[in-house]
Amino acid sequence: MLVVDEVRRYDSMLARVEVLEPLSLSERHLLATLAEPGRHAGSRIVCEQNAPGTSMFVVVTGDARVEVDGQAVATLGPGQVFGEMSLLTGRRRSATVTSSGLLEVLEIKRPAFKAILQANPETADRIGELVALRQAARDALVEARDAIAPGESAVERFREVFELP
Repeated sequence: MLVVDEVRRYDSMLARVEVLEPLSLSERHLLATLAEPGRHAGSRIVCEQNAPGTSMFVVVTGDARVEVDGQAVATLGPGQVFGEMSLLTGRRRSATVTSSGLLEVLEIKRPAFKAILQANPETADRIGELVALRQAARDALVEARDAIAPGESAVERFREVFELP
């Protein structure tokens, strides 16, 4: 069980995550209590490209290396996220993320996020809009294999993943 100081720290981290901005203070606090802390040492794979993804990660401390098709594309630090599009759209992971040294993350799994979204349709709608914007930006940057299927809306896909009306 997380102690109060950890929850406050995680709540503060989640407040900086763009895709979580629509959450109310109480929803974000609940998510901070439901999220699972994790530590990775050395050069360890946290998530792998093309694997199913049912969670997102927030970097708390350390650095994470992001690779697409074996090529480094980014380094993520505290407050940055990865895996969010797999969580939100149900698509496979688009990159492999590896720890660089000691990496502390906060993992938000689908059941925790789903409970919050199903309880508040307005929050779900606002996050769905963010998903659509992020998907459009991503479509411009990645190969067609990672895009939402033609004719399928990113918002529709988001709502389907979380079983929202």
